Amino acid sequence: MGNYLDGTIGSDGRSITDTKHLIESSAVGHRMISKSKTAMNNTEKFVNEVEEAKKRLEEITDVFRAEVIEFTTDEFPAALKKMRDCRMSLTSERAKILDTMKDLRGFFMDKDYDTEIERLERFVRLADRFRKLIDEGTLDSISDAILKLAQ
Repeated sequence: MGNYLDGTIGSDGRSITDTKHLIESSAVGHRMISKSKTAMNNTEKFVNEVEEAKKRLEEITDVFRAEVIEFTTDEFPAALKKMRDCRMSLTSERAKILDTMKDLRGFFMDKDYDTEIERLERFVRLADRFRKLIDEGTLDSISDAILKLAQ
């Protein structure tokens, strides 16, 4: 006769074989066994599918591994340096533009704005007069006369 320690007698005092026979003979027990077998088959199927997927991922990784290593060792540092250089250039250019805009804003907001605009208008009129003198040839004639007098 078996005992509890070697697993031949259950905790209720019945033999394991009797308990197993009761479970298999009952409808609930039969469904439990059927479902557990189905679950085990599904589990094995899922394990196989996961292992197959893992193998495929490793194969795909092997295809790209050399390129990834080359990129991370050779190209990535150069691309990162280029990106940092661009960022530094953009930062300095932005600072210059902001300074220029502050100066421009200061010009328009300054108390001497009206005086500066009048000077600018006078300068533009003077430039227009010079353009007319050049177009008419008057300025060339005056320049020639000055050069002759200087000799």
